[in-house]
Amino acid sequence: MQTRRGILNLLGRGMPALPLLLGGPSSFAAPGGGFDGFLAGLQSDAARHGISRATFASAFTGLTPDPAVIAAMRREPEYGKPMGAYMASLVSPARITAGQRKSAQWADTLQAIEQRFGVDPNILVSIWGIESAFGEAHDPWDVFRSLATLAYARFQQPLFRNELISALTILQGGGIPRRQFLGSWAGAMGQTQFLPSSYLKYAVHFGGDGRPDIWTRVPDVLASIANYLHQEGWQPGLPWGFEVTAPRGFDYRTSRGTFRQWAGKGFGRADGQAFPDSGEAILFFPSGSSGPAFLVKRTSSSSRPTTIPTHTRLRSANCPTGCADAVRFAPLGRSTISSLRAASVSRSSAGSQRSVSRSTISRVTSISRCATTSDRCSAGSE
Repeated sequence: MQTRRGILNLLGRGMPALPLLLGGPSSFAAPGGGFDGFLAGLQSDAARHGISRATFASAFTGLTPDPAVIAAMRREPEYGKPMGAYMASLVSPARITAGQRKSAQWADTLQAIEQRFGVDPNILVSIWGIESAFGEAHDPWDVFRSLATLAYARFQQPLFRNELISALTILQGGGIPRRQFLGSWAGAMGQTQFLPSSYLKYAVHFGGDGRPDIWTRVPDVLASIANYLHQEGWQPGLPWGFEVTAPRGFDYRTSRGTFRQWAGKGFGRADGQAFPDSGEAILFFPSGSSGPAFLVKRTSSSSRPTTIPTHTRLRSANCPTGCADAVRFAPLGRSTISSLRAASVSRSSAGSQRSVSRSTISRVTSISRCATTSDRCSAGSE
């Protein structure tokens, strides 16, 4: 899924979030012929995909490149904060309280979605809260202008050019007016922060016929997240993984294996329980080798090796095959990708903020669980 903000980083294909490579910002080289020449070439491509001149004009008339998009890419908060501070800000007391309220408000809808897609409501509420603060975060960027700016700059070519074609396809299909195409600076749309291609693949109109509305209709938002996870191989009842203790002298070049292999290397669950008899897992040190370690369970149902199905801030579950490759993330947005990207650079952070504390990780993994129980879910202090 290609998705969020401006996703995730975040994180390709999208939950439908941004399929961005994990490297830092690329250099930008605008093509010859100027922006008008770029649009002329894009219109030819769009026509081959069945996009009418009227639709194209509706999207691009009067549109110019947005220099603020490039500036936004260079100052993402995921790159400017130590990992511990970044994650603690995501799972604040206010967000936990909002999650409790939203879970109660939409309990019947969440139950119906779980019955259809088999995805735990806690996970859905958690993703919703992280991606768009339960719909309260309103991205002001024009999706067509943002995508056109990035495509014109040939950033992550041909990703954003292809996303423009997908956005045009949505617009031409009707039901979503041009003025509603608002999202992140990187084109991730609505409360799910789906990129346009992810919208086309995963968005669901829940409770009737019609175009999915991931901007304003909460049942569509929650069902679309669930459909993404379902299509990506979500397996009900499986744990997301475990916090583990790593042996001294471990070879950090090793990142994946079966639970039996991890046990054979000297890894154990932090809670003292046994690993499952079968299954594979990928090793994550989200705040560097001095911080807590996690084995995130892989599923074998997905043949796409470069996707992470949900916000793997180690609170999700069911990683599809290859999720540890961390090469490209698609569906759920840059914030998702960036959480893992930040982990890779956090080793250079200094002082007490170098590591993500176990209490911080615990808050991230339980944000939505707390929303539906009477458990004490204080953010606490690190």
